[in-house]
Amino acid sequence: MAKTVGAIVNAALKEVGDAEIVEFAATNILHQQMIEEMNNRVRRVRARFRARWALTRGTLQLTAPITTGQVTVTQGSATISSKDSSGSAAENFGSVAAGMKIIVGSDTTAYKITAVSTSSSPDNITIDGNYTGATATTSYTIFKDTYSMSGLTDFDEIIMANYGDGGNWIGNISGQGPNYSIDIVALQTIMAATGGNLYRNTSGKPTMMAQIEGDSSGNTQFLVNPYPDDDYYLELWYVKKFTENSTFSSDLFDGDAPEEAYDYVEQGVLARASRYDENDAGTQYWEVRATDTLRDLTARENRSNQDDNQLEVQTYRQGSAGTIEGRSQVAFDNKRAWRS
Repeated sequence: MAKTVGAIVNAALKEVGDAEIVEFAATNILHQQMIEEMNNRVRRVRARFRARWALTRGTLQLTAPITTGQVTVTQGSATISSKDSSGSAAENFGSVAAGMKIIVGSDTTAYKITAVSTSSSPDNITIDGNYTGATATTSYTIFKDTYSMSGLTDFDEIIMANYGDGGNWIGNISGQGPNYSIDIVALQTIMAATGGNLYRNTSGKPTMMAQIEGDSSGNTQFLVNPYPDDDYYLELWYVKKFTENSTFSSDLFDGDAPEEAYDYVEQGVLARASRYDENDAGTQYWEVRATDTLRDLTARENRSNQDDNQLEVQTYRQGSAGTIEGRSQVAFDNKRAWRS
């Protein structure tokens, strides 16, 4: 059963013989200690399990490259100008933003865009270094391969990412069909897969994404690879960043946790209140209860009848010259589990 911050504090107050309350007193040391203990226990549960019941759905829109018209580049200059197909001044950078990248013509270098000017003709962009190629008016590709998670509430960590595409599942079973998911990997993995050239693969539909430094507002960012060649819609499943509970009526886990999670937190708060009351026997009792409950929660999250937690047994047979059959068995747990 879901429990609020106030309900758990009142349970602990009754344990030490105090009256129930309807709001917290900022000057009451016991109240503040119990709230602190509660938040520590909630944080421990969330961090330990990254539980499926704590996953939140979000979406992310990947954007198509900009290739309209041409650009004029000058060797040794950081300014690139927009041109139309005949080389005249143009205004094709209206959708360009700082942080995007540009590849000019057949050049293999991607330059990061640091500023965009569309107030006069032609539109201009500034790159984060001087252009090293030959002076020319030529084709270009401006693309976005870094995306902020600013649109996801209390974002902490992506667990899964997939495209919203529909398709025939037959063929995927044998690994031959299309892949609708994106692998969440380290940046080093992308570097190894691309040979250090993030922009070599222009096939366009990202297959990997890696967390990198946050944006100027502190929001988590991900680099996707290959960079998108079209607009793509991503479905993300992520864990929310824990925001401490201090409001009397707040639900500890937003109502989505199993009862064992609520019980574990409550028992920890009861132990904290008993310790404050110098009741050693009560402290020990509730800590033991909390340990047992955490063990039950661990067993629940790794229960044997959950499909991807089952024991996989592979049996290999080999013949022998006589009448005795030789047989070996190899068993593997196919999912990492928390053990108490």
